[in-house]
Amino acid sequence: MPERVVAKLFRNGRSQAVRLPKEFRFRGEKVQVRRVNTGVLLEPVLDVEDWFAR
Repeated sequence: MPERVVAKLFRNGRSQAVRLPKEFRFRGEKVQVRRVNTGVLLEPVLDVEDWFAR
């Protein structure tokens, strides 16, 4: 899997969204979003079962 690719930004209503390439998709329906330096980091939100499996 490549470490970096260019992804497309688009508008979804009044929000900005990013179309993730297939190899970067997350399982589930939610991600945590936080600012990191000049960028944004997306991390999966673990459900209860995943949390205790860590």
